[in-house]
Amino acid sequence: MFYPIAIKAGGNEHAYSVTVPEFPGGFSAGETLDEAITNTKQAVIGHIEFSVVCGNDIPAVSTS
Repeated sequence: MFYPIAIKAGGNEHAYSVTVPEFPGGFSAGETLDEAITNTKQAVIGHIEFSVVCGNDIPAVSTS
């Protein structure tokens, strides 16, 4: 099970940008597609860990 992400392809002068709709304001990027996805995974994990520490709700994971 995963959180869906939206990827905007970078060009010669721009990195790939990634948003995570379940996490308002959730954004990451990378110079390559693989780097962007890795960075996004790390950002989601960090957000979840912080939410647990703060006692905040964690968005449900997509089942599709």
